Amino acid sequence: MRKEKYFVFVILVIFLVALVNINLVSAALNLKITGTINNYSSDVRLKISSSSTSSLDAYDMYAKASPSEYSLFSSSISGNSISIDSWNTNPRILNLTYQMNPAQTGTLTFSWDTASIDSSLYVATFRYFGDDSDYTTQIGSDVNMKTDSSYSTTISNKPDIYIQVNVSDYVAPVIPITPGTGSPGGGGGGTPIIKPTGPDVLIGNKFMDVDLAPGTTRSKAIEIYNQGNQTIKITINPGTLKDLGILSIDEGDLSFSLLAGEKKTIYARIFAPEEEKTYTGIITVNGIGKQEIQATINVRKDFLFDAELVIPWDYKIINQGTKLPVQVTLTPMTSNPRIDVTATYIIKNVKGEIFLTDTRSFLINGLWQQEITFPTQNLKPGDYIIELSLDYTTGVAVSKASFEVKVKKVVLRIFNYTIILLLGVICLVILLLIIIIRNKRIRRKMIEELSIRNRKQA
Repeated sequence: MRKEKYFVFVILVIFLVALVNINLVSAALNLKITGTINNYSSDVRLKISSSSTSSLDAYDMYAKASPSEYSLFSSSISGNSISIDSWNTNPRILNLTYQMNPAQTGTLTFSWDTASIDSSLYVATFRYFGDDSDYTTQIGSDVNMKTDSSYSTTISNKPDIYIQVNVSDYVAPVIPITPGTGSPGGGGGGTPIIKPTGPDVLIGNKFMDVDLAPGTTRSKAIEIYNQGNQTIKITINPGTLKDLGILSIDEGDLSFSLLAGEKKTIYARIFAPEEEKTYTGIITVNGIGKQEIQATINVRKDFLFDAELVIPWDYKIINQGTKLPVQVTLTPMTSNPRIDVTATYIIKNVKGEIFLTDTRSFLINGLWQQEITFPTQNLKPGDYIIELSLDYTTGVAVSKASFEVKVKKVVLRIFNYTIILLLGVICLVILLLIIIIRNKRIRRKMIEELSIRNRKQA
């Protein structure tokens, strides 16, 4: 009997290992970057695959020897020029060359598909080095390729431009914060509402705050979730900011339908005008009813930081008392900043009543990211806003995020259907093994009893 138990246990372990491997195989990156200037365009595809290697392999494609009246991306492995690069190890820094023949003058834009980057697995960073082939002097600051979908710059009679892409594994920034230590405060724990119920769509954030230098661009995500039990036709109106040429959304994302329980992320592209001022507008989302996203675009030459608050999707709607996690990203707009800043966090309701104020002073030296949690036990059911005001020597960076608090109740998490199916198969196999083993024992016992009976009769 003990051997039979061990046998069942071994089978169970094998299936669990298979389940883990299935999840690991799906963790792949397929990032396509496109460089465009005037009438020239070229792509490079950066891939992470379980079957690729850090050296030349079957996934790498050689670049042409020299470009002729076209633009070309290339990289290098083992001294070989390639146009498609694959690798299976992280972190990895890829030095890429964008070649133009003849030399070009104009606006050079590098763009990519942010949806191809799973931010729960990878962090992809874009760096621009201009004509520095040694990749030593970076121009501008790092670009998070998940939150921004493009980078534009003006060049004059340049044949070669050099960029760098850094891909590393995402590590959740779980950093305990002790009040009074001079850093932003935090906490942890709680249970969010995974699948909210309501008749209309849920907008991930009803605020869009962007700080930009004149002539630069940025992309901002708009998350929309159908929390009803029927298909909803959705139309989006970018409003006056579109008329001013400051904000644009792809035509295919202006009108679409969402099935019950379906989520869609669309991207608004922000173009900063040359005139320094604050531009405001309303993005209207029409589902069953009408909802609004307040957009504020601040354009100034002397901006040093862009601040961004992101509430994880599972915490857009939370139960009373659940601690609210907020991802805070402070992106410098100058090279190698080292500045003392003061961050003030405020939680208020839509009427402007303040329920929490937390102010911290600390030093920033480069890109600053942390996940900070805030208490919500004093918040009644309703709609709330969390706002960050980052004060530094020459200015202020502001970001806001919206969330909802509901009456605390027991909510069941819905597992992924694939995992449910695999667990069901595992249970079925174990049940069949138990039945087979049990039947063998019964058959063996019957044979033994029959043998004893035959011996007695003999």
